[in-house]
Amino acid sequence: MSRLGRLPLALLGLCALLLGPAPRAAASVVARDEVSLGRLADGSDLIVTAQVGASRAGLELQVEEVLKGQAGASLSLPAPRYLSLRAGQRALFFLRRDPRGGYRPLVSEYQRILLHDPAQEAELRGALLSRLPSLSAASGDLAAALFAQLGAGQGRLREDAAWDLLRLPNHQPSAPEAGLLLAALQRAPSVPLLRLCARWPSPAMLTPALDVARHQTGELRIEAGRALEAIDPAATLVALEADLRQGSRLSGLQATQVAGVLEHQGATRLLRQALAHSLEEVRLDAIKALARRTLSATELVSLEAAVWAPSSRRVASAALAALALTAPGASLKRVATQHPDPELRRLAEALRREPVRVARPFLR
Repeated sequence: MSRLGRLPLALLGLCALLLGPAPRAAASVVARDEVSLGRLADGSDLIVTAQVGASRAGLELQVEEVLKGQAGASLSLPAPRYLSLRAGQRALFFLRRDPRGGYRPLVSEYQRILLHDPAQEAELRGALLSRLPSLSAASGDLAAALFAQLGAGQGRLREDAAWDLLRLPNHQPSAPEAGLLLAALQRAPSVPLLRLCARWPSPAMLTPALDVARHQTGELRIEAGRALEAIDPAATLVALEADLRQGSRLSGLQATQVAGVLEHQGATRLLRQALAHSLEEVRLDAIKALARRTLSATELVSLEAAVWAPSSRRVASAALAALALTAPGASLKRVATQHPDPELRRLAEALRREPVRVARPFLR
């Protein structure tokens, strides 16, 4: 079951309030894995190298080379919708037929790759040809070509190679290929590289994946967490526990933030240990991470202890908010009627009435 599937219902409401309605513009956002070189090549009816010609209306292309499909010396397309091109620019274009005739307008910057110099053009052309006529029927050793492209000079080609490798589920990397993957991860971590590490885990990937999880945020940290759980969750937790014991702010926050994206039960145990950290900021991070998990009686007891500890009202308030989302009931009633701090008693009463809305500011 996914982590989302295990969230308490109250926390799902909190997520909805925090995220709000999806903006309309999101509907036009391109999923990066859908515009890799391989996906574009598979989905295009015509691929050409061409120079942009002068035109007052629409887009005129002077074709230099046809890499897929058939075309004459020039092409006329409707004006692009979301990108600009200047007369004289040279680019690689990925085009799709319009059922009504001609070709559809360009709607994404990924449908054209500007050409700057012979070396860049040659590298790009070779990468594209390795995927033709399609990812499922490439003429050469596609996997070997894609692994080699993980070290390409162009960032676009490196990332596209990783995305397209994810579409080869039955491939098992050789030792040299695994080395190329490791070198790519160390050079410039990315979402598809981390997903490849999760698919093909090896002990050598533990340290670079940990570095990503510790120092990156958002999707990269989440993907690094998944890779770590595939590589060696026990060793990952040992490293995070060592971070937590260091006692510094940075190492403590890294331990709690990485543990927060791990699904392993040992990560919950580490977060509970972090509730006793000497730094308030680390304890708060641990509480926020625990609020997103399904907790056992042991963790709930630890959260309740944080509410009653006299050291920090801020920590106590966050712990109380987490309890309201994970185990409302007797704990909130006890705080509302017996806690010596009148502010916490009032907060407990408010959380009993509207747990999601009231808890939100304390768990951001």
